[in-house]
This record gives sequence, structure tokens and C-alpha cells, in this order.
Amino acid sequence: MKHAAVIAAICAATAAIASCASADEAPASEPGKLTFYPSSATELQAGPLADRKKVNETFLLETLNPDALLSKFLTVAGLEPKAKPYGGWEARDIAGHSLGHYLSALAMAYAHGGNEKAKERADYIVDELAKCQDKLGTGYVHAEDEGWLKQLEQGTVRPQPFNLNGVWVPFYSIHKVFAGLRDAYRLTGNKKALDVEQKLADRVIAALSNLKPDQVQNMLRAEHGGMLEVMVDLTTDTGDKKYSEAGRRFFFDNRILGAMEEQRDIFNGIHANTQIPKIAGLARLYEVEGDEKARVGAEYFFTEVSTKRSYANGGHSESEHFYDMNDVARTLKPNTAETCNSYNMVKIAQHVFEWNQNTKPMDFAEKVTLNHIAANIGHEPGEYGYFLSLGSPHYKVFSTEFDSWWCCVGSGMENPERYTEISFATDGISVAVNQYWAAELKDDSLGLDLELKSEFPLSKTAEIKLGLKKAKKFALDLRKPVWAKQMTVKVNGSAVSADADERGYVAINRKWKDGDKVEVEFEFPLYSEMLPDGKHVAFFYGPLLLAAVIPPAEGRQNPALRRYRDQWGGETHEPIPVVDAADAETAIKAFKPGKNFGEFTAKSTTGEFTLMPLFNIYHEHYSAYLPLNK
Repeated sequence: MKHAAVIAAICAATAAIASCASADEAPASEPGKLTFYPSSATELQAGPLADRKKVNETFLLETLNPDALLSKFLTVAGLEPKAKPYGGWEARDIAGHSLGHYLSALAMAYAHGGNEKAKERADYIVDELAKCQDKLGTGYVHAEDEGWLKQLEQGTVRPQPFNLNGVWVPFYSIHKVFAGLRDAYRLTGNKKALDVEQKLADRVIAALSNLKPDQVQNMLRAEHGGMLEVMVDLTTDTGDKKYSEAGRRFFFDNRILGAMEEQRDIFNGIHANTQIPKIAGLARLYEVEGDEKARVGAEYFFTEVSTKRSYANGGHSESEHFYDMNDVARTLKPNTAETCNSYNMVKIAQHVFEWNQNTKPMDFAEKVTLNHIAANIGHEPGEYGYFLSLGSPHYKVFSTEFDSWWCCVGSGMENPERYTEISFATDGISVAVNQYWAAELKDDSLGLDLELKSEFPLSKTAEIKLGLKKAKKFALDLRKPVWAKQMTVKVNGSAVSADADERGYVAINRKWKDGDKVEVEFEFPLYSEMLPDGKHVAFFYGPLLLAAVIPPAEGRQNPALRRYRDQWGGETHEPIPVVDAADAETAIKAFKPGKNFGEFTAKSTTGEFTLMPLFNIYHEHYSAYLPLNK
């Protein structure tokens, strides 16, 4: 984490900026207001999640050729590409989105632990983008020709939900480039990245400046990603308010964001992940401009989606769209729970946590991280899931290394680098432990090196060891998970109260000394979540969603062996076990522990079947929602 000095220098140089809260600087020291630690302060440690991160970084740093992702950028700029572009979406007119995600993932890999190879590769990409931008001479840099933007500049606006002026969602894909450049600047200290981003923003603003308000709103009918968010973030990084003003003028979708600010339910039937990045923009408007209506809208969206419109694993949408809550059972098809959605929802949860200072958003973040985000990455480099089937007998469908490049491949590259982003928070005088997967925290202001060792979620225990340069009094706040009916805590071997306060934390306030040890143990209860139809149930063991393993019918090949394919999965038509009980509580009483952690045998109307954590499902054919025998 030696590179923290670079980040500190950046923030010191931008002291006049209205807000540096989202950059990778030291967290705020406002007493009583918990803020997430910067990326440079945390690092994932050995455990089940680290296994996924290791596979991911092999893909990022050993498998991928950055020149293949840069290929179309160079072609558009009139430069000679150094490699052929990858296939899938990268071979179509949405190329470029993957490079933006890749750049963000590299920046985070450097921020969390100082991976120098990741920084070198990020610097190389920024240099190549700068060359493309200089060659074009307009400020534009992207993998698609500038024609669509020039048409907007001339007043031509031809939108469809996933197309603008004949190009597949160009603002969606260029937003990823903006975000990658932002992250390269903030997390690696690359000032050229900020320069490229600023020139690109200036070009976009100039092109849109002649559009009338009704033309802008018509333009925003096409998916445009998080353009509002990155424009507001650019004001944060430059101190120039013209960018946040342009974000509000050109990327504030009145139809959706206005409804959220008025707390109107317009969810049924709308495309889910088109909306979530817009909500991130609302959140940033509140944080940078103090717009209270924006906060109301963002919180309304988060609460509605996380508590009313999500499946048991925290994911949501069926075939990418919000569904009618009165007919949820109808959505139990292969294409439930798009992974990009959950990637973005965790970001919103981080905002809501800092605003409200309670653990509820972190309970959601734990659920969706373990049972969707980390459950939908494979064991081999380049395996990322788009949908995660929950109710139809199906299998995890993964991308291939070079020929898929879906949106969820892009966000998938970032996800393992983000696991510790939600682990710890501080108000400068206390330290909050929000998640229990293995991680390390370095807090220089407290002189603290905290090591959290655990095999969580495949273990019921976690050990926290405190390294301190000198004894210091502060509060160690331990989140008590919403599912944990029993939680025991010991400090240096002696039991302490595990009662949670009104925020949801077990607060241990004492003078800590070097070598102090805190042991946490949870009771993993078996419990259920029922769909509104009262007929379909999902079972949990502690934080883990369980899934029924469904063997193929006699004489048939295991459908799960067809795992590499297009992201849209068809029905496999194998029968789902009907739980031999009229209610979930009766069913749970008949569960028998299996051989491995989190595995159980349960009774169906045709015999016993196996339940195992969806987190561990890989080759298995499965279903997470099961019908009751009613």
C-alpha cells in the first residue's frame, strides 16, 4: 500500500474541490459519521472470495491482451491496431465498454495491495487512449466512429431503447470509458487519465449544447449508463462545476429520475439495469450539490428494489426487466437476476449506508455479494455469468475467454476487485467491520493494522487481530447480520456483550493494544424466504442461499455440461423437487446435514434430494426456488 502517498498528493493538490469523498483519499473524520475506507487501505486475504479474485487477476493480467481491447479505438482514430479485436459484443457496435471496465478493474487491483503490473497496464491503456485522442484532434476517443455524436451536434436525435442514431447505446459504452479514466486517475494517480477524460467530456458537452430540452429528453430514451454520475464526478476531480451542470442538463432523465424523486412506482416492465446507473448519478448530485430531492429519489429506488423487487439472492429482473410483483412466480425462468444489476446495486448500497449510518444496506450488500456476484463467477479465468437462474431447473452459463464480452463480463472483471470496498468504515475515531470475509485494513491515522481471518461464508467463525503502533482507545463496531439470531464475541478469550445497538452494530469501546484478538462466532440458522404466491420457497443457511441439485433424467446427459453458450438460457425441462411439506418450517425440521459445509438432504414427494449453497454450485444442475406440496 506504498502508493497511498501518491493518492494523498492528488487530494492535497485538489484541496479546493468541493468534495473529494469518492476519490481514494483518507476518509472523513467527522465524529459519528461512518465513511468507507479508501481502496488503498483494504486488501482481500486468503479465503473463498480470494480464490475468486485470484482467478480474476489471472484473466486480467495473464490472459487478456489490452491491445485487443484497444483495437477499435486505434482504428477509429486512424492508427494501426496492434491486435485483432475480441469477439462477442466487442465485435459489434457496442465495442469499448469492456476496455472501460478493464481499466477500472486494473486500477482497483493496484489500489488494493499495489499490484504494479496492473498499474503498468493501466498506464499503457491511458497512453494509447491519449494517442487516439490526439490523432482525432476533437477530444473524442472511443471504439465507435464519432458520427452518432456529430449527428446530435447537428440536432439529429433518433433514439430507441438500445440504440441512438444508428449505434448500439453509445453513451452507455462511452460511460465505461469515462469511468475507467476516472478510476485510473483516482486510484493510480495517473494525471493523464484525468486530462483525457476532461477533453472527452468537453467534446460531449460541445456536441449537445445546441439541443433543446425536449430533444435532450428524447435522446435519453436510449440507454445511457452512468453519464450523469461521471459528469458529477468530474466536477469533484477538477473543481469545475460546468461538468455537474452539464450532467444535470444533458443526462437527467426526467421520466425516471423525476418519478423516483416523487416516490412514484413506475417499475413494472421497465429495463432494470438501464435505471440503476442513473440512480448513482442522483446519489452523486446529493453528495456534491446537496440536492435533497436527489437523495429522496435514490433512497426510494434502493428501498423498493432491495426490499420489494429482489429475489432471494438479492438479484432482480427477469430477462433484464422489472416484473409485476403480483406475478413473481411467472418470472421463475432461466433468465433471472442479471449480474450487472447487482454490481450497480452494491454501489447504491454504499451511498445509502453512509447517509443513514445503519447496517441494513450492508446486510443487503452481503446477501447479493455472496449469493449473486461471487456466486456467478467460474473456477477458470474468463468465466463470468450474465443471468443467474433461480427458479427454473438450469445451470450457470459462463462466458468464454475471448468470444463473449457481455456487459456482465465487463462488470464481472471489476467485481472481485471490489469485495473489500464494503468491508470497513470509519468516522476517524471508530472502526466498523461491515463484512466478515477475510480482509486486511490499514488505518494510518489510528496506527492500526487489522487482520480479519476467516473462511466465511463457508465458516461460522472470524478472528480479528489488531496490530497497533501504540495502545489507543476507540470503538470497534461489529455488524450483527440480520440473519444471525445468535452471535458470540470474545476479546482476548473473554466473552463480551453481543447485543446490537440501534444501528445494528455490536460496539466494543475500549483501549486496544497491539496483539489484541477478537473472536466472532455465528449460529447459522436454517430459514426460508417465500415468494408472494405462497407456493415457492427459497431456503437459507446463515448468509447462504441453498439450491436443490437436480440430476439429469435417466439416460440423459447432464444439462450443466452445456455451460458455455449465449447468455440467454433455454429451459432444460427437468422436474424440480416438490418439497414434501405444506409449509417451509415443517420442511426445515426434516433437513439432514450432508457431508460438506452448508449441504443438506431434504424430502421431496418423490424421495430425498440434496441442497447446497448456490455460492458453491459450479457443474451442478440446480434450482433455488422450490414448490411446496400444497
